[in-house]
Amino acid sequence: MRTILWILIGFFTLCCGCANNAELAGRWRGFVVAEGKPTLVELNLRAVNNRIEGTFVIINETRDSRSIVGSYEIVSVSRSGNKLNFTVPITGKVDDNAIAFELELDKGDLIGQGHELRKDSQPLSAAFRRRE
Repeated sequence: MRTILWILIGFFTLCCGCANNAELAGRWRGFVVAEGKPTLVELNLRAVNNRIEGTFVIINETRDSRSIVGSYEIVSVSRSGNKLNFTVPITGKVDDNAIAFELELDKGDLIGQGHELRKDSQPLSAAFRRRE
C-alpha cells in the first residue's frame, strides 16, 4: 500500500510540474535594457519531459525590416513557483559573457533582471509578454 501511495505522489508531482511548465511554453517578446538602451528579444519556451527548453533571439526591427541578430539556446533552466532562471551563453559556452536571467511570472508577463557572469557587471532589466 505504501509503495502505491509513493507511486501516486510521484505521478501527481510529475503531472503538476508538466502543467506548470506548459503555462510558460510559447513565444514571448520584450526588451532587455542595458545602460538605458533597450534590445528587442524573443524568448521561445518549450515544455519537454518536465523541463523547460528554449531559445533567446535578439532582433533588430525597424519600420521596414526585421532581422535576427543572434539566436542562442538557453541553458541551466530552473523553475521554482513563479520564478524562472536560465542562462544565455552568448559565445556558445557559459563564460564571463553569458547572461543569467531571473524572471518572475507576474500577471501573465515575465519580468525581472539579468546580469553578465563577469565580475562587477551591471544588472539588466527584462520584461516579456506572451505573443500569440
